[in-house]
Amino acid sequence: MSPVSSKATTIGAVLLSVIVALVIPNDILNEFPRLLQSVSDYPSSESSLEVSRLTTEAIVISVHRNGEFEACHPTPYVIHPSLDLDGADFDSNLTDALLSFLEIESCGPVVGEGSFQDFCDMGELKTPKIQGLESVVRVPSTDSLPCSFFTREGRRITSLSSLATFASMSSKPALDIYAVAAGRLFQYAPGFVGEIFDLSHLPHPENKKMYLETMSVSPKVFDIHNFFILQEADDLIDRALNNKNQAMMLKRSSTGVGDEIDVNPVRTSENAFDTSGKSAMLLKKRCFKVLGIDPYNEEMADGLQVLRYNVSKAYKSHLDYLDRTPSSSHDFDSAGLGTNRYATILLYMVDFEPEDGGETVFTYGSPYKPVKEPPTFKEALEEARSYSTLFKENSWEEKMVAECKSSLSVTPKRARSVLFYSQHPDGRVDKKSQHGGCPVLTEEKSKWAANLWVWNGPRMGYATAPKKANHKKRRDRDRSELKEDSAPAGSLKATFRNTGQDPKFQGASLYYEDTLWGEFGPRKVHSVNSYVGHVWNVKDESGNVLLTWVIKDEGAQTFAV
Repeated sequence: MSPVSSKATTIGAVLLSVIVALVIPNDILNEFPRLLQSVSDYPSSESSLEVSRLTTEAIVISVHRNGEFEACHPTPYVIHPSLDLDGADFDSNLTDALLSFLEIESCGPVVGEGSFQDFCDMGELKTPKIQGLESVVRVPSTDSLPCSFFTREGRRITSLSSLATFASMSSKPALDIYAVAAGRLFQYAPGFVGEIFDLSHLPHPENKKMYLETMSVSPKVFDIHNFFILQEADDLIDRALNNKNQAMMLKRSSTGVGDEIDVNPVRTSENAFDTSGKSAMLLKKRCFKVLGIDPYNEEMADGLQVLRYNVSKAYKSHLDYLDRTPSSSHDFDSAGLGTNRYATILLYMVDFEPEDGGETVFTYGSPYKPVKEPPTFKEALEEARSYSTLFKENSWEEKMVAECKSSLSVTPKRARSVLFYSQHPDGRVDKKSQHGGCPVLTEEKSKWAANLWVWNGPRMGYATAPKKANHKKRRDRDRSELKEDSAPAGSLKATFRNTGQDPKFQGASLYYEDTLWGEFGPRKVHSVNSYVGHVWNVKDESGNVLLTWVIKDEGAQTFAV
């Protein structure tokens, strides 16, 4: 046996064993050898076991697959915290120890067949290259990627001592731990509507207790109590109203990404982006902590989008998960190696009453804590027609009002926030996360809201973002088609000019989406044949986007800084 295998076997034996009862009296516990084995396989002779005794520091655990309320194995486990390892070794060795005990189908992959090893390591084609993955220590006995482990509240378990600490804080006889596959992110695992997740370990600007209240199990929707404060809400509105940056300022909302951007007739709100404001940055980092993602990674966060809905304005039900676009080089398939929007936190900055409209509706969710029996869609439609003349009969807005009154909907309240997931824990899109912005029914005030999108890895636009397998061929084709002398049908001439008057563009470069086009320093000019919806970015030497231009259907266009 090799030294590595020997060490793995010893550590595995020390780490973990199966027991039948959750509660073990101290006098019985002290009679168990420290190196417990499966009760059904426990040998009649102790001669092959280490004679040392298990202390009262033993930890009883129940193992769950990420995002699942029920433990994947019906039998709990005991771990002796005699070996304190760093995070990477802890993950690999705990995974190693669990492999033989969780050799049942319910602990394998959610989709397809396999063992707990296959759950932790989904394979090269289903493990996104997230930050830190390259430094993960592999499982000694299998050379596979290990799971990472979290508490129910999303706190990372990095050592046996931290595991012991969390166990001592638990009110249950067995500590629930959640195994997260390599390359994947933690996800909360509610089992019933109304379930509370205590997040008081997270810092709050006014030292209030933060917690999640489950509004829906499928889709997963949570009310986040005390996520942000009134001052932050006011600051977001103020910055949106005063932002003069053409790319970030408040304007008619659009949909799509890359060269598929479009003004959508079923999205009638206005939006602005805040990528660097003090409150925006604090909220983005707080969002990552709520999601159990540490450290904060700017490459996984979109800018904070601030929205304004005036009377009658709305956004038809949709997914935040982005469709694959044939013209983009980005790999959006998050069930494979791609990245996409993983979770959304919605922020509300004004107080609305139910009769004011403006709710966020989850079309696959049931009303939360209804005062009375919720109406059917037909009943809600008839009721909407009785008190509102804002919309034409059978219009999408009218139908949406009915949808909002008969499904799970969240009424805006100042400094209220809501979390929902757009993906399942293994990266598959959660189609039940479909949601929309209900029409505003009052003329007395506007609905102000914001959203934070977190991706499951580097988002589109970054050099580290995943590309489609044929992205190089597409990039070369695009560059060829966009040359000035090719002038393909339907193209528009676009000229980009740096006048040299603004010093912040001194070392700038011009990008088509995330593809470098050329240097864009003072007095530099680029003329290309582009298309409506194409996105051109000006970036500084560090790769930060300084300015974004979108080609419009207005003939030849000139953009200058």
